[in-house]
Amino acid sequence: MTTTDQLLQSILANPADDGLRLVMADALEEQGDEDRAEFIRIQTRLAELRPGPDEHRKASNLLARYH
Repeated sequence: MTTTDQLLQSILANPADDGLRLVMADALEEQGDEDRAEFIRIQTRLAELRPGPDEHRKASNLLARYH
């Protein structure tokens, strides 16, 4: 099982833990998957902040790409 797989299992077991999601974003970025890493970071920020229109637009674009 890869580190990414282990992180995903941890996230699924602890869905409210944004720290795990951010660790996953770092791992994805290190693997060259910058778009997915950015998507996770934006999702995390959206959950805690009032998002601006740029974040909504970017998140929508990334979601459409990977959904």
